[in-house]
Amino acid sequence: MLGLAAAGKSLPRSASSCGARSSRPRRSCTRCTAARVVVGEVRAEAQASDPVGAIQALLTLGYQRLQEKRYDSALKAYEDVLALDRLNQNAKKGLIAAMEARQRERQMHTIPRDKVPVLAVDLVTLTKQNLDPQEGFVVRA
Repeated sequence: MLGLAAAGKSLPRSASSCGARSSRPRRSCTRCTAARVVVGEVRAEAQASDPVGAIQALLTLGYQRLQEKRYDSALKAYEDVLALDRLNQNAKKGLIAAMEARQRERQMHTIPRDKVPVLAVDLVTLTKQNLDPQEGFVVRA
């Protein structure tokens, strides 16, 4: 079933190839029930049985999430790789790249200090003036 999915066949086509008649896998089909695929995460069984494959899948997931600008998900994927292999250089570099990209994204959404309005008069003079609430602010551009 996984081999068929890797070959680019759709679920109905994969199900018909393994003997199932509908697009939903049958419970009686051992291939369909054994090959439960979860998109976007690496299952714990896969990590225990094939740590190298799990690391590669997590690295790929982290890279995809980084490209999608989903930085928290990318950080989690890279941290999961480091939990399996604490010396993995690709995960360390990916973790740094995700943190830097998230920081750059946050900096782009902040207002520069030179664009913050400044009062043209001091607060004491401003409170002594009889301003109507509809008059707005007294600022220097």
